[in-house]
Amino acid sequence: MRHARVGTSASLVRCTVGADLMRRRNVTHYSIPAFDETGGPIREPGGEIGSAKTRVTGGEVLISKLNPRKSRVQIVGPVSPDELAVCSGEFIALRPRSIDARYLRYALMADGFRQGLEAQVQSVTRSQQRVSPEDVLHGRIAVPLRRSEQSAIADFLDIETSRIDDLVVARKRQLHLVRLRRLAWLDKLVRGIDLTPARRVFERIDQGWSAVADETPATQASEVGVLRLNAVDGGEFFPDRNKRLGKSALRDDWRRFVISDGDLLVSRASGSLERVGESALVSIPQDGPTLLFPDTLYRLTPGPKIRGAFAALVMRSSDVRSHLREVARGTANSKIRSSDLRELLLPLPSLESQAQIVVRWSMHGTQQRRVEGSLDRQINLLRERRQALITAAVTGDLTIPETPTAPSAA
Repeated sequence: MRHARVGTSASLVRCTVGADLMRRRNVTHYSIPAFDETGGPIREPGGEIGSAKTRVTGGEVLISKLNPRKSRVQIVGPVSPDELAVCSGEFIALRPRSIDARYLRYALMADGFRQGLEAQVQSVTRSQQRVSPEDVLHGRIAVPLRRSEQSAIADFLDIETSRIDDLVVARKRQLHLVRLRRLAWLDKLVRGIDLTPARRVFERIDQGWSAVADETPATQASEVGVLRLNAVDGGEFFPDRNKRLGKSALRDDWRRFVISDGDLLVSRASGSLERVGESALVSIPQDGPTLLFPDTLYRLTPGPKIRGAFAALVMRSSDVRSHLREVARGTANSKIRSSDLRELLLPLPSLESQAQIVVRWSMHGTQQRRVEGSLDRQINLLRERRQALITAAVTGDLTIPETPTAPSAA
């Protein structure tokens, strides 16, 4: 086992594709949001990308230069001759030369290498730490002398990490079932109550703004960010899931898209029909950036007849979610129309009853949240085990037997 700089085994990919070339094509796009969501690329119209990207042709190893403490490393899959594949500028693309690509991927994920990158970050803001391509190329990794050893380690980690990934998927499935049981109890709380159209209980129902923004999040009070679709997830609001908007990108009426505490956000469209109609109540952190809502979300402003916390609950009930999915299914691109949202029938008891239902829901959820917390901890422990296994294998602390070569025929 020798230690060498990454640049001795791989070269930097520098081929750039401009926005004009992508505009009229569907593009396979390796981006940070896509990796965080699916672990791979997304296929999207090139006209929606809006800025130059690095072209990849298959087999490159991509490592994020944003927040190196997060292990975002992947291998570009096969790319057909007539296909255009690109990666975000937040990825550094490496073309392996004298190293197994799978082994290189695992070596870049090892704790020691990641810690070395963290020491080179170019920002004091924790959420926007970046490393340069030169930092990655000069970083040192342990490299077995023989390619067969590299392949053996990669084969071993492929199998073992897949086993752990399967356990993570199983725990996530259990977590999903627990949450379904909790939502079933919510259905019992709100069924049988007289229904009222949403247009009569919300002061405003607005669609957001389609903005071209940076892929990095806005974090400072002086910055403006537009929310990503996944800022609304599982009934919770995640303000850090946003894209920073430069001053030049702001249009004259941008302030009407600013969200406030107590607003209710509802997803208008999503890559999955199951996620259409996801909702969450907005809570803005102190000293955070100004946040706008995008055209993939609706903003609902509760009126005097409905409490925001109660509105957030009923929007998550099975009857409401099922209805929203059904109306979206019948439209182009599976989107909820504003007219359908305005006519959506919601249970509307008295304000006093609304408060009581919110309290009962909160009390019932205490035990359920303990179960969810236990499953979350198990998932985190499995991920830690996965990371420790990768680090031990690529640093030589764990002996990996090479696959024996079959004897040749006499």
